Amino acid sequence: MKKKAKVIFYYSTGEKIFILLGKRVVSSSEEFWWLPGGSVEGGESLLQAVARELNEEISLTPALIKGFEKYNEFNHPPSITYPTDKSEVTVFMVQVNFMDETIECKEEFTEMKWFDLTSLPSDMSREFPNIQPYVTNNFFAVL
Repeated sequence: MKKKAKVIFYYSTGEKIFILLGKRVVSSSEEFWWLPGGSVEGGESLLQAVARELNEEISLTPALIKGFEKYNEFNHPPSITYPTDKSEVTVFMVQVNFMDETIECKEEFTEMKWFDLTSLPSDMSREFPNIQPYVTNNFFAVL
């Protein structure tokens, strides 16, 4: 089964939690918001794959780099794993200390934006139900 690795960058104010989502436009009739990341290539670990995908898809800002740099192959961020019809997806949760206002897109996404967990966009990826219980009801239980 194919493996994928994605990341939820999140920022907490103490009262609210914000997550970073990217807008993907697949066709003139299909667009949705989802997490950066992608397929694991031969010989890569999940963490290596998500780091490579992040570098391909967005310009990593100081806040994103700082949040991610404390992890390595022996110390992974908290994660959720779920199956889809075609793959097994691991979603890492990485806390950042501040929300960068502008995150440039390189590939796959047309826009990156921070969303309050209480007001996520209605046009989320069809994979969203796999992580919805974790991010909307009990986010910190996973951490």
